[in-house]
Amino acid sequence: MPSTLHRLVLTFALLSWPLRALAATPGTAEMATPHSNAADNFGRLQSRAQTCQNNLADAPATACTSVLFEQPSQGLLNIRFLSPGQGGAASTQLNFVGVLAPASTPMACDQGRCRLMGPLTTTVSSMSERSFNDRGLATGLPKAWPAEGHCNVEQRQVRCSAKAPSQEAWSAIAEF
Repeated sequence: MPSTLHRLVLTFALLSWPLRALAATPGTAEMATPHSNAADNFGRLQSRAQTCQNNLADAPATACTSVLFEQPSQGLLNIRFLSPGQGGAASTQLNFVGVLAPASTPMACDQGRCRLMGPLTTTVSSMSERSFNDRGLATGLPKAWPAEGHCNVEQRQVRCSAKAPSQEAWSAIAEF
């Protein structure tokens, strides 16, 4: 049985990898040329949306402004819908974590900057929600659930939906 220290180190490693990836990649929506090294096939792409909505279960849809695609490794894709806070309200992030479907092409990345290579589909395995105050500080721990669903990324649109075993349901759509 693992020691308390071992569990603590493992938990920290799992929770901190997104922070390390964000710190190591530029915060721009500019695209890069296709990667030249398969080991460098990780990074992110953030796109401003012309229209964007997301919601949790029966809650009313809320507006979002951009979508962040994060590829921590080839075959995995996180799709995060970003909603800014207005009038002192907290900003939120709705994250669909998934595995690329076999016929989908991963994003092409170079030095942490990625671009989509065509339509793709992911099978969602988990969901998370995070909120931040007007200074950008987290207002609590992220909420996360195992979930089943899918995301489809096509020419100028991304659609995601997922449902947890406890019946919470999420959906999001953005057009670029």
